[in-house]
Amino acid sequence: MAAREEVTKRLQKGRWTLGRGEE
Repeated sequence: MAAREEVTKRLQKGRWTLGRGEE
């Protein structure tokens, strides 16, 4: 599923952003 891969990429990239509350 492409959606699953996209989510994983966003998670890896948004991992540090999530901690800062930035998107």
